[in-house]
Amino acid sequence: MKKTKWDIFKSHKDFLYFTFKWIDALIPTLKETGSLYIFNTPFNCAYILQFLVDKGLIFQNWVTWDKRDGLGTSKTKYSNGQESILFFTKSEKHIFNYDEIRVPYESTERIEHASKKGILKNGKDGSLMIKEDYAAKSGIL
Repeated sequence: MKKTKWDIFKSHKDFLYFTFKWIDALIPTLKETGSLYIFNTPFNCAYILQFLVDKGLIFQNWVTWDKRDGLGTSKTKYSNGQESILFFTKSEKHIFNYDEIRVPYESTERIEHASKKGILKNGKDGSLMIKEDYAAKSGIL
């Protein structure tokens, strides 16, 4: 995979320094109702998660985005088939547009089952599937 100049670091320590620096610049700009989504590898997210907790942000979710790209080019280890998304908020009063990101089921069997179980609301069940158009507009994807 070819990387651009801004995405090349001499060491993992340099990467974390760069990452923590832009996060520190971003935190003061978040509204009290604001949310923060950070996409990265599971390995890097472990470091970033602890940094955000130490900064006083509120951990909401660690979302796993399944993005199978095949086995990749590595001959010595498995390739990541996922990307991690850390979801943090500045306060418990954050805005979460739940109904805007749920996707209605297309499967008639699934709709029938959800109706029988009483979990169908306005043609949608309680499952969370992020609409790609909404996610792109809001910066999630």
